[in-house]
Amino acid sequence: MSLRRTLETRQPALESIAVWAFSRLLLWLLVGRHGSDVPFYRDVAERVAAGGVAYVDFTIDHPPLALMLIRLPEALRSWVGYDTAFRAMMLAVDLGIMLLLLRLASRAGDGAALEVRVLRLYTWLGALAFPLLYDRVDLALAAGVLLLAWCGIRGWSVRAWIILLALPWLNAGAVVLGPFWLLVERFLEGRWPRALARFAAWAAATFVLVALAPAILGPGAVSFLLYHWRGPVEIQSVAAIPPLLAHLAGLSQQVDVSTGALRLSGPLARAVSASGLALTIAAVAALWALIARSAPARPVEAGGRRRMDIVIGGTITGVMASLIVSQTLLPQYVLWAAPLACLAVAVVRNRRGWAALWSAAVLGSVLGAPLHPEALMRLEPEYVALLIGRNLAFVVLTAWSVSMTLPPGAWRGMRRPAAPAGVEAGLDRGP
Repeated sequence: MSLRRTLETRQPALESIAVWAFSRLLLWLLVGRHGSDVPFYRDVAERVAAGGVAYVDFTIDHPPLALMLIRLPEALRSWVGYDTAFRAMMLAVDLGIMLLLLRLASRAGDGAALEVRVLRLYTWLGALAFPLLYDRVDLALAAGVLLLAWCGIRGWSVRAWIILLALPWLNAGAVVLGPFWLLVERFLEGRWPRALARFAAWAAATFVLVALAPAILGPGAVSFLLYHWRGPVEIQSVAAIPPLLAHLAGLSQQVDVSTGALRLSGPLARAVSASGLALTIAAVAALWALIARSAPARPVEAGGRRRMDIVIGGTITGVMASLIVSQTLLPQYVLWAAPLACLAVAVVRNRRGWAALWSAAVLGSVLGAPLHPEALMRLEPEYVALLIGRNLAFVVLTAWSVSMTLPPGAWRGMRRPAAPAGVEAGLDRGP
């Protein structure tokens, strides 16, 4: 194919890439103005460069792979400065995500129109998340989640589990993805044994690494291992909805910032911290069981659209589950599933509704802590309502992602009476 013909064929995608590049150029002018974490990263890199040992001489809530990314720009400090080097690194990750999205969208088989939709939604969500995009390390985890889905779509099971082994060392909350990826493999293969064997190997390796972390890294490793599940509950978490509703009803709550996060204090917050984690874990476990119950008896055809449904829906469900069970739900965590949510327009029926709900979730995350932290500290009613709405959007998106994973008609099948003996309910065996 000639170069001219290639350019003509790829023109819509190339135009979308140009729009992405122009938007990111504008975002570059806005970085660092609203609640940036880069100064904290710079301080950590300086302390390590001066001879300090993370997790021993000082505590840091970031796991080792995230710490490695935080330290990496220090090598370029003498050329461009730490802040610019870190943001350039995140820009490179952003570019890699965009190119991988283009590759995956092209495999969906819907032509240039789908590629344009995916790239435009990614450009749009990134623009909404501008205070978070290049001033947090979380975009690296988003890239890892997208790579995980790519491996699932291509059928690279071992590589997928290796990525899953690495992701919690970027952020410990990603460990929740493991049980949901077990479901993805079960759906794809049509049977449990092989999927359970791989999950057991992953779980054993993760357990060994976690058990050895304090001895290898230092006693401060416990900080990042427990970061998501230690109390008191953080005001942006799903478990904080009851005390926030009580606050709107007139039962005043207080915010404690002594741990570096916006955590609720007071009797009700302590009660929620004690019970909220258990309730959210129980809800996610019930969700897992619901999905497992509807697992098909036959493997999914390689390269088919149904495979993309399962991988995209199951992976997003796992990410959203990790957000729901976290007692420290920071705004940048919305980035984890955002690229894969853009690819999901290839499989969802109501594309506009999906894009609108994700836009609301991203915007709700940004309008809180990054842009108006003082309003959150004062628990101003409009921002409390914003957080509750954002978290409810997370719950709806989780349910929507589950619907992608389940077989067609599964919701109806769960409500049917039991089939007669010898007949498998809901399974069309064909001629």
